[in-house]
Amino acid sequence: MLIDQYGARLPDPGEQRLAEDAESRPDGDAFEGDWILPVAAWRANADTMRARIDAGQLRIILELDGADTAVVSEFATDLPRFKRLDIRFPGFADGRGYSLGVLLRTRHHYRGGLRGIGVEADNLPALRQCGYDSFELDAELEPALIREILNNAGTPHALSLGTG
Repeated sequence: MLIDQYGARLPDPGEQRLAEDAESRPDGDAFEGDWILPVAAWRANADTMRARIDAGQLRIILELDGADTAVVSEFATDLPRFKRLDIRFPGFADGRGYSLGVLLRTRHHYRGGLRGIGVEADNLPALRQCGYDSFELDAELEPALIREILNNAGTPHALSLGTG
């Protein structure tokens, strides 16, 4: 389930994902538009992709593991080129993805989209405070419940989960 920072459902953006082990690379004519790339694909083709991005032929969404905070410094000069950064949260109790969001927004002044992938609904208020502006939830939830979670961020016990 894909939602924005206000709890509204987002449409399928039609982005294409390049697998970690893909043989093809985003330098041929078939690679135009929006592509979600793993870090390894960017590293292997960064020069070619920089030129295509700068020419307006390609928009890259870099997919990072929330546990990999060191990679941000590696890509600091390229951050303005990325349309969006997708941060995958490795586990419910792992807070490194939160730190990564704050680091990107404050230290690196990243202004593109920042999406949390594989997050739980009750984490949405904290993620929003860390600079995330869209989320891919693991579970399908009613939009009204998501808005209630986001609107009652300061009072978690005020939520009515419809259990009685």
